[in-house]
Amino acid sequence: MRKIVPARTDRRPPGPRTADRTVRVRVKAWVDWPDGAEVGPGRAALLQAVRRHGSITVAARAVGIAYRTAWNWIQAMNAVAGRPLVAARPGGRRGGRATLTPTGEAVVAALDALHDRIARLSADATAEFAALLDRTTGGGVNHEPPPPPRRRRRATRR
Repeated sequence: MRKIVPARTDRRPPGPRTADRTVRVRVKAWVDWPDGAEVGPGRAALLQAVRRHGSITVAARAVGIAYRTAWNWIQAMNAVAGRPLVAARPGGRRGGRATLTPTGEAVVAALDALHDRIARLSADATAEFAALLDRTTGGGVNHEPPPPPRRRRRATRR
């Protein structure tokens, strides 16, 4: 005899929903360099943390990644940018120091401006989408709960 296996119930219902039952438009952006390297939210946060803390080790902890990952990301960004973004001085007893170069500062400023533009775009798109749904659904998104999962029975062999 075979076991009866219930249907999967861990699937999320379709559609953009949040805890307060409003629709939200979300956008993420990456900057791709010609050789395939990219700077996304994680690497941008790493650069900002290096500027704030002056240390790759502390910046890696602040962002929540391993030191080796942070070092590899910085080496990759330095290589593809044409000029170094982060200048690191080895440690020792007194500890090392990491600073953003003028090119690194310019990249961080450009990424900050990009993220500000994306935040404004996302807010505008959310307002437009919510207004559209208000017009078409008569006051909001229809958030009916999904029907309970049906139990599927498998045929048993005799």
